[in-house]
Amino acid sequence: MDETRIHWLAESRAGELVSSMPEYRGDPAAEEMIACHLAYLALHHVLEIYIDKELSPTMKGGIAFFQVGRNATHDFYMGMKDGKRYGLYIGPGDCDENGRETTDVRITEVSDWKGYWGHY
Repeated sequence: MDETRIHWLAESRAGELVSSMPEYRGDPAAEEMIACHLAYLALHHVLEIYIDKELSPTMKGGIAFFQVGRNATHDFYMGMKDGKRYGLYIGPGDCDENGRETTDVRITEVSDWKGYWGHY
């Protein structure tokens, strides 16, 4: 399946999913967030797993986040709560006092979904 078809499928399915989620119903930003998540899943060949199931967000700080991209070091998630948009970034942190690498988890409020959200 080519990328254009994947994005079309993700956008059409996102509308259906958002309409069944009371916290996001009627919110175009939520629909865009879910479409990005579905496109990410499709490009990793796991979208078929979610076609007829509920989405399972990652919960952090009381916000439901959906993975939308990654790169060599970080995973990128979009989330929304009370009409506000958030980015969740998870990647390697510094080393602790025992020399073990820690995980850096950052949540940032964003004004829109523009910008870099990792690769598919």
